[in-house]
Amino acid sequence: MPLVSFPTPVIELPVADRVSGDTRVRQKARFVSLFHQQLGESSDARITVRVSLYAADASAPAGYGAPLSGPGFSAYDAVLSADNRTLVDASNGAVLAMQQLGQTAQEWEAVVAGFDQNTMLQGDFFGMLRDTQAINIGDMIRQHIAQADEMGRFA
Repeated sequence: MPLVSFPTPVIELPVADRVSGDTRVRQKARFVSLFHQQLGESSDARITVRVSLYAADASAPAGYGAPLSGPGFSAYDAVLSADNRTLVDASNGAVLAMQQLGQTAQEWEAVVAGFDQNTMLQGDFFGMLRDTQAINIGDMIRQHIAQADEMGRFA
């Protein structure tokens, strides 16, 4: 029987530019890995992306010029966590709130109680998806990177 191959598409998204004074550096985040673990009754997922830096060039396609490297311009890894310190909309996984460093359990409970719609903790949401939904993992990874970018993770 012939071996069937599938050219796995690279998952790479443009993310927020870095700006310092008059200098603008373009960035792209490329998916590296997905790690999911079960922690007792809850779970968490971690997506690692490699963020590469590019010169901003208005004449280049999408404004991305030559790749940058060297001191201060090296590519870096970013780990995006989906755990139970983040509150999401239970219907679609959209991030609603994140537990802040130093926030007491009572303060976090008040934040959680302040939402009208059904909510879930993000780690539990990923666990629910794992066991109840047919998941397009590529789309899930793209959505998680895009949400992290919207929340300023790469700025």
